[in-house]
This record gives sequence, structure tokens and C-alpha cells, in this order.
Amino acid sequence: MKLKILVILIFFLMISNILVIANSQIKTLNDDDNKVIEVNIAMLSSTPIGWDKDAATYYLPILEDYEWTVGKKTYKFVITQIGDKDITNGNLNVDNFDAMLVPGGGVGDEEAIIKGTLPNVRPNVIRWKKGIADFIKDGGGYIGYCGGTTMLCDLDKKPETTLEKNMHKCTIGVSEVKCHFKNVGNYFFTHFRKDGYKLVGNSFYMHWSSYVDHDKGWPTLNGVCFDVKINRSNPVYDDYLEDTCRARWIGGPSIVLPTNGKSKCSVGAWYPEEPLCENESMRVHHWKYTGGVLGHIKGLINAIKWCRERGRSLSEAIIASIDFAEGWEKLDSYVDINDSNKPCFVQEIYPNENGGRISLNAFHVARNVWWGGHIEEHEDIEDDYIANDFFQLVDYIPFNETVEDERTYTWWIVRREIAWAAKVPDNDLPPIYGPSQVSDIYPYNQSNNFTIIGNSVVSDGIESLDLFYRYSDNNETWTSWTLYGTDLVGSDGWSWEFNAPNGIGYYEFHSIRHVRYEHECLNETAPSGADAMAYIEV
Repeated sequence: MKLKILVILIFFLMISNILVIANSQIKTLNDDDNKVIEVNIAMLSSTPIGWDKDAATYYLPILEDYEWTVGKKTYKFVITQIGDKDITNGNLNVDNFDAMLVPGGGVGDEEAIIKGTLPNVRPNVIRWKKGIADFIKDGGGYIGYCGGTTMLCDLDKKPETTLEKNMHKCTIGVSEVKCHFKNVGNYFFTHFRKDGYKLVGNSFYMHWSSYVDHDKGWPTLNGVCFDVKINRSNPVYDDYLEDTCRARWIGGPSIVLPTNGKSKCSVGAWYPEEPLCENESMRVHHWKYTGGVLGHIKGLINAIKWCRERGRSLSEAIIASIDFAEGWEKLDSYVDINDSNKPCFVQEIYPNENGGRISLNAFHVARNVWWGGHIEEHEDIEDDYIANDFFQLVDYIPFNETVEDERTYTWWIVRREIAWAAKVPDNDLPPIYGPSQVSDIYPYNQSNNFTIIGNSVVSDGIESLDLFYRYSDNNETWTSWTLYGTDLVGSDGWSWEFNAPNGIGYYEFHSIRHVRYEHECLNETAPSGADAMAYIEV
């Protein structure tokens, strides 16, 4: 008898431990709770070279103090900018942060170059790598963009160029996915190699227009914009209504999933089917450096002058000197990045009981996009260096003349990827279209009366939320959208009790947020389709 009681006790202890582990994977609140849940994000903003201004410029407007309410739960991003010392000193841990964000551009690229150049036996480099790896293994999230993706993942081939070797040495070694570059190299280290220009690869798109403000200050138009194919079965993107989304690419990798890995991976988006080197509006020729050592000396002088005029540091001038090196020749061949149909957004869950979430993105979705236009290459450059543009974008649709807001067009991707990595429940991720949406309805089959939950960005005005529905008896032809009801008090949560006015059949839903300020009212525009759907069976 005592043995049976002991076995029963052990069984219940095992079950309770399983439940604790399961509940630790996501942020949860009881339905009666109504308080703010802080989503604490450590944003890597500093490298040994210094603080990267782009991290704050691009990401803080997207994330800082951003709040959204789902039913009775309110989530709020809290951003802390950290540097290498915070990681090596052990401040990056799951007690302090839910996830770590590594921006593209300066931070991710500089870390790959610097950490890859320093010997891996250096204690601070080892502690830096271990600090990030342990954070993920302990259940923390990781979100990498472009260089932030390459910082975490190893290459899928033997490194050939100096930059590839640095990336390989820098790799944190905690992700099972890999980065793919046909070639990626820095011009400086390929100048003195035979056919070295062919090894620059993706990096070529990082250079052009980096120093020229085509619209009198904002924004610079480096990289290219094209439509990626969205996987709407991925929880981060499942509320998106279109099959493709325009995004800004500046030389990032494609992502290779493991064939027999232990981690759980899901593709979020793929590169277009048409290779970049075959797209007449986006392809670029190889350019061969012909300036020799003297051209590099002139490049350093040019870079120092450029940085002084703008109050930038000597270290920045040294890094930029390659872009100001003089002496180039345009060749007949085109840069081929070999990324057709390959994954470019990927989500991964680390394979242990803590389930750390990793979100990797090869694009710069924190930056603006544009429509139309084509790359126009120069035949002759008056000041013969990269910083004066081998090529530039022309004939694009002028900013603020398109329907979409170009600056904020892909901000929803940043917010949802970060929230997902921080273990916000899949159905509580921030809205995609405008400031509100209806949460997905589970299960899909419902009885006549059930509760519908609203999801709305918090405003400092007086908010209300409309619920619209439409009906179909065959899931093909639909009635017009009809206002069902308005929730006037968001302080007690956003919800509606739905009683299926048309009886048995198919229903689709979307919401419209209204905000009233002292002197104006702001009304959300209706989305192009449904936020959520359900079938009423009785």
C-alpha cells in the first residue's frame, strides 16, 4: 500500500514538473488579471568600436514604449541598450531580459569582423560567446537582422574570403541553421587576389548609395527592395493577408535549415524565384579595383575628410576608407548571390526544456521600403570611388506618394518577431494592419454564443473598438461587412459576446479602432480582409 502511495506521489510530482516546464515557455495571465506585462529586450547597440547610432535610430521608434492590449492583457516593450561588457559581465540573463535583439548593419557586421579577427582564445571573446549561448539555452530569445543573423549562425560552406573566415570564427554556435553566401567579401581583402572582385558577392549591395542622401537627408537608398514570399502557416506571419511582402535587403544571407536537426524550425519567408542577377531593374555589374596601394592611401585621405566634415570619428574613417579608395573598372559579368527560392526569415526553438526562441531575418525590415525604380549604373565616375556611387536608384515612386507609409511598412515584422522570440503567446502578437485586429478564434468550430477577443495598440487618447463581421453559408459568397458592436471601455479588456445573427454558417471578423483626442479623432482604416474566422455549427 505504501509503495502504491509513493508511486502515485512520484507520478503527480512528474506531472506537476511537466506543467511547470510547459507554462514557463510562454507568458500567461489568468483571465481576471488586468495589468501590464513588460517584454524586456536587450538591444545590442555597442561594439568595441563604439555605440552604433543606427540601432537607436531605426529600432527605438518601432519598439520603445510600444504597448498593445489583447483582451485583458497588456504587453509593453521595454528596451535596454547593452554593449559587449554587459554580456561578458553576465548581465545578459533570463532574470533581466526576455530576449536579445541584434540589429543589422554596424552592430552585427562589426561584431563578426572584430570577434572573428581576435583569437578565440581571448578570454573576453570566449565569455562573450558563452554569455549569448547560455542566455538562449536558459530560455532567452534571440532576434537577429542581417549581420545579427550571421553573428549567430555558421556558414554552410568552407569559408574562403577573409570576411567569411571572420564570420566563421565569430559564430556563437548555438543555432542549428546555417547562413548561405555564394560569396561575401570585403573589397579591401579581395583587391589583391586574382578575380577577387567575384568574391565580393552580397557585399556589393552594402556599398552603393551608403554615403549619398538622395532625398536631402532621409533616407539613404542602399540595398534593394523586392517582394519576399510569406509563409502564412508560420505563427509570426499567419495574420498577414497577402502572399508576398515588400522588404529591404542590403546584402544579407539566405538561411539553410538542418536536415536532421533537433531544434524545431519554421520558414517565415523565401527569396523571390527570379535570381537577382537576372532582374534587369536590380542587377549590378562586377567592378574591378585598379587603383593599387596609392588608391587606398587616397581612400583614407578622402574618408578622413568626409568624416571630419560630419563630426565622425577616426575609427569610422578607417572603416570607410575602402569605400573612398580610388581606381575602378566596370566588367561585363553580373553579381550573383544565388539565393533564388531560399529561406530569408526563419524561426527556431532551441531543443531543450527551456525552449529558447530564435528569430533570424536576412533583411533590414526596420528600414523604409520603396516601390518601382531601377538601378542605373555609372559609366564614368568623376570622383572614382564607391562612396560616390557606382550605381543608384532612379525613377522610383517618390516617398509619400504611394498609399502605404514607406517608413513603417515592415515595422509589424520587427514587433511580431521580437514578441514571438520573447515568448508572447502566438495569438497575442502585435497587430499587423494598423493599430488593431481580432485575435484568432480557437477552436474554429463554435456554438452559437462565444467570446471574441480584440487586440489593440494602446493610445493616450480615449479608445473604442468596433467589431465587424460578414457571413457565408458556403464559404464562397459573402455578405457585406456589418458592424456588430462597439467596445467603449478598453480598461476592462477588449471583447464581444457574439451570438451569430445569421445562424449556422461561416463568419469572418475584423476590428476598427477609434481614438478621440481633445481636438481630433483618428479612425483606423479597415484591413483588406478578415482578421479571424469561425464556423458556427449549432
